[in-house]
Parts: sequence; C-alpha cells; structure tokens
Amino acid sequence: MDQLRLVFENLKVRDIMRTPVITIFSDENLSDALIKFSSFNVSHLVVIDRGHRLVGLFSHKYLYRTQSPRKVIGDDVLYDPGLMTDGADGLYDKSALDCYILEHVMKKNPYYLHPEDKLSKALIDMAQKNLACIPIVDEKMKVKGLVTDHDILLYLAGILEE
Repeated sequence: MDQLRLVFENLKVRDIMRTPVITIFSDENLSDALIKFSSFNVSHLVVIDRGHRLVGLFSHKYLYRTQSPRKVIGDDVLYDPGLMTDGADGLYDKSALDCYILEHVMKKNPYYLHPEDKLSKALIDMAQKNLACIPIVDEKMKVKGLVTDHDILLYLAGILEE
C-alpha cells in the first residue's frame, strides 16, 4: 500500500493527462457537440470561450438530460438528413439539438487542476467529488490537458502488467 501511495504522490497530473484535448466553444450548438463526440470517440468535451479559456464541461450525460435520443432497433432506419447518430444506437433530431447553445446546458465552472498538481490529488478529488474527468489548465485558464477516470485505470493496469 505504501508503494502505491508513493507512486501517486510522486506523479504529477501532467504525467498522465491526455493531450490534445477535444474542445468546443461555449456558443456552439448541441449538434456540434454530438459531431465531436462521434468523430473523436470521446464522452467529455472541454468547453472554452473565444479566448480559449476553460468555462465548462459537456458530457454525454448532459446531452441525454437535454435531449433524449431515439433508439435504433434493427437496421430499418431510412436515411434522413435531419437525423444525427451518436455513433451507437441513438438518433437525434438535428433541428432539436440546434435549439440549444452549450453555455446554457453545460456544467459551468468545472473543477480543474494544474499540470504540476499531484496525481494523488486528482484521484482523491475524483473519488470524493464523483468526477469522471478533470480539465488541466495553466494560470490563465488555458486548457493544457484532461485527466479521466479511464486514464487513471489505464495507468494502473500498465503498472500491474509490468
């Protein structure tokens, strides 16, 4: 247990954060977010302002809360340019998604850390605050990386495989 504590105390967030980060501007539509979720196969988007500063987070959870998808059952879906897929078995009406602007439905002022913060802090905070990801920013709030629960699991799995 002490060895594991040492690993997390000595590692910095920058050591495992993912870069580049998939970002989206706060004034974009939900359809733009859905395109990024599908295109980049991510479940979290870091929301930035036009100055490229962190202002929020947007995840599949917030998308589902705002506009529920229709489920595709079987292969009997006809092509409709007004429908968008989530990459799995969900369909969204593009015009309905375009009624929403991200800044109105995103998680505002998300919890964040800095690249030099200890990984142990990220892990403890994620567990205590029930966070799936933490944006990593510099002193000017410019996004430098993202740490997800999956990134930490992959890191731990790599240690166990050695």
